[in-house]
Formats: sequence, structure tokens, C-alpha cells
Amino acid sequence: MRSLRLITLEPIGAAAAAPIEVGRTLDVSAAGLRVETTRALVTGQDLELQIAAGDRLISAKGRVVHLEPTGTFVLTGIEWVEVSAEDLAFLVGLGPSGH
Repeated sequence: MRSLRLITLEPIGAAAAAPIEVGRTLDVSAAGLRVETTRALVTGQDLELQIAAGDRLISAKGRVVHLEPTGTFVLTGIEWVEVSAEDLAFLVGLGPSGH
């Protein structure tokens, strides 16, 4: 489902010294999400995610599964590694309008 939300992506583990990236979600589904960022992340990298959704800040974990440079931005596919069922239902049901 199309969903434009602000997100921070913080590398976990060996790349934890890498800077936190800020982007926006483009699509959210039960399998994962597509995010637009200004720099490429690393395929296979685990991330701590903070997603601003309405008046909520949702914490989750994900893994980068693909990258698609588009010129100015990078489209990043992230699969869910850890997200509560309640938060996932909220994100998937939220939609583009925030309702």
C-alpha cells in the first residue's frame, strides 16, 4: 500500500558506525517496505527502523534486500525482520491519507 512517512534507518552490527539515514517510505506491505533515501545502503544490512506514522513512532527491524538507484535518490527494498503485529497492521492499514 502506498504510504509516505518519514523514516530513520540505523545500521545494526558490523556497520553500526555508519551514519543514520533519513528517508521516506513509499510502499508498506506485510512483507516489507520500499524506502527512498539519498544514499545507498548495503544489501543484506540489518537496520533499526523508526517510522513516523500519524501521531505514533513505530520501532521495527528490517533487512535491505535490494537497491535501485534512480539518479538523485535510491529506492531501497527492506524486508521485515521484527515488527509487532499491531504496528504492522497499523502501517498497512494506514494508507496514504493517514486514516
